[in-house]
Amino acid sequence: MLFEQPYNNIDDLFRYCDATVVSKKKDTKFIFLKSNKPSNITHDKLRFKGKQYIKNNRKLYHVVVDMYEHNTIISGDGDFADIWVVDNLEQAQHQLNIIIQFGAKQFAPRIKINNIK
Repeated sequence: MLFEQPYNNIDDLFRYCDATVVSKKKDTKFIFLKSNKPSNITHDKLRFKGKQYIKNNRKLYHVVVDMYEHNTIISGDGDFADIWVVDNLEQAQHQLNIIIQFGAKQFAPRIKINNIK
């Protein structure tokens, strides 16, 4: 079991994550089980588990997972890599369903489970 690993590049995230949410806009969400949580991440400043995500005074979707950003790794969309830390992969799928129901069209409808480990 891995725990609190300091993944240092985008290839590490793809290789060691438990699943991903794929986006047409290259805004990949890297999903890690709590037992595999990266150590060098910072809690997302706008998205908090159990709260409504609000951006520009507009209420968006409800957050059901812990959302973080990597401190140094930039993802394909030019922002810090988005990390979701979950209890189980069903929780990640539920969050994705909520985001899609809200109207996000850029994401694939199912999380992609990483079987490469």
